[in-house]
Amino acid sequence: MAPSNQHRCLDWLSEATASLILVRQDDYELEDLRKDVLKRRDTAILACAVEILVSVASMALYDIRRSIIVPIANTVLAILASIGLFGALALQLPKIQVHGVVTTGLLIACLVNFVCEALLTNAGMGTDTLPGWLVLLFLLVPYSINLACSILSVMLGPELEQLATMMAVHRGIGTIGESRLLKPLLKGTVSPYLDCSSQRNI
Repeated sequence: MAPSNQHRCLDWLSEATASLILVRQDDYELEDLRKDVLKRRDTAILACAVEILVSVASMALYDIRRSIIVPIANTVLAILASIGLFGALALQLPKIQVHGVVTTGLLIACLVNFVCEALLTNAGMGTDTLPGWLVLLFLLVPYSINLACSILSVMLGPELEQLATMMAVHRGIGTIGESRLLKPLLKGTVSPYLDCSSQRNI
């Protein structure tokens, strides 16, 4: 694995979270999963940043398709992407999940709406200067990019949760202590069940 300082924005991690996610594990399976989480985090940060840029730029689509859905949807998508970005930066599972689930559902709904409007309405989506298929293409491309980025981002959540669960099992905490283990890794509070002093820092 690349040195930890080559990962993105590690200074956004709380001290408690960094003490877990940046600590090399003796168990090989746990160590591989920890590395995967860091890689997924890097990907999610980049994906959320792209989502924000695409959503803001897509406001210009209102000139092509004068529908109130365009500015509202892009504003909501930019806000959700910002939530996902902060969740990835700080490794906070609830924010990652909210971004992934809500954004994916909203994007699919928008894409289906545009396709149905283009194919099933008499007026279609054409304008005086642009044919309907070109207007549809202009709408589908940015939302498809956002959907792909959202899927890449949401993949961080399951691996992060699996890492926390495996840490609990590895230390013999069991299901009762498992929820307490999640707090330092995902929310930045210190768990009395974890002792990382015996682990080696990267």
